Amino acid sequence: MTDRELKLRHLRSQRPSSRFVHWSALLMLMVMMGSWWVGDFQVEDFLSERRLQNLTRFLHELIPYPLQERDFDLGIALEWAGEILAEKGWSATVVTLAISVAAIVLAGIGGAFFSLPAARNFTSPEPFLSSLRNPHGAWSFLWLTLVWLTRLFLIFVRAIPEYMWAFLLLAVLGPTAWPAVLALALHNLGMLVKLGAEVVENTEHAPLSALRGLGASHLQIAV
Repeated sequence: MTDRELKLRHLRSQRPSSRFVHWSALLMLMVMMGSWWVGDFQVEDFLSERRLQNLTRFLHELIPYPLQERDFDLGIALEWAGEILAEKGWSATVVTLAISVAAIVLAGIGGAFFSLPAARNFTSPEPFLSSLRNPHGAWSFLWLTLVWLTRLFLIFVRAIPEYMWAFLLLAVLGPTAWPAVLALALHNLGMLVKLGAEVVENTEHAPLSALRGLGASHLQIAV
């Protein structure tokens, strides 16, 4: 065994080990196996004759209608694609682009608004100053509550997929473009604010600490 292999084995033996992680993985495996057993899932159902027929029909219908039951013809395929684009393809593309632009604009505005309240070094009685300068008591507790309420809200909107937001908003707002716009905006808001808060927390503190030391308010520091 070479020295390199000995060093690798030594490093492997010295790596940190967590019983919590090991037991959590074992518990998760047991829960998965138990769910499979309690739910009475049958592997044979995936390979039943009916499901195979549905799969065959689905794969067959993936082929454009003019090309079904005949050899592939590039001219017919291009003609079919051109008709689809002319009828509704281009208009659908424009609508999709408009929805995405509107959603990212709303998410950007919300991100600029929520990034600072989600940053722990800004949302405090004495932003960007040492913790020794921050007063304790009810005032400090209120700022801490604001941080965690903001973060919990962002975790909530980030955890729900866009299509779930779209279904919920569709029931409220009806079949318009707004459910799609707001669904994308809410989900992206959670990600943008998370990134924005991390940027604020990792920014250079010295200039901002100097501003606070000179008496600048939260709003003046933010601007």
